[in-house]
Amino acid sequence: MEQVQITYTHNKPYGIRNKEGFLLFFPEIQKYPGQEDRYKQEINRQHKLADYLKDKLEKLNIKGNRIKRHSQQIQPSKAD
Repeated sequence: MEQVQITYTHNKPYGIRNKEGFLLFFPEIQKYPGQEDRYKQEINRQHKLADYLKDKLEKLNIKGNRIKRHSQQIQPSKAD
């Protein structure tokens, strides 16, 4: 199974990657004066989301950005 890792910047999730590179990035959460509780809640939610996504990606064994979709596997028809 391919290993998926969460990368962190300043103790906040930055992105999720595998050996081929980044699969996704997390948005920056802004911190404003007087909104420390909101900031902490959003950081906690982002950590939970990162853990959830990492778990699901590992279970699906997604390999980088080469996700195969049925629509991408359709072959062009042969001309008669």
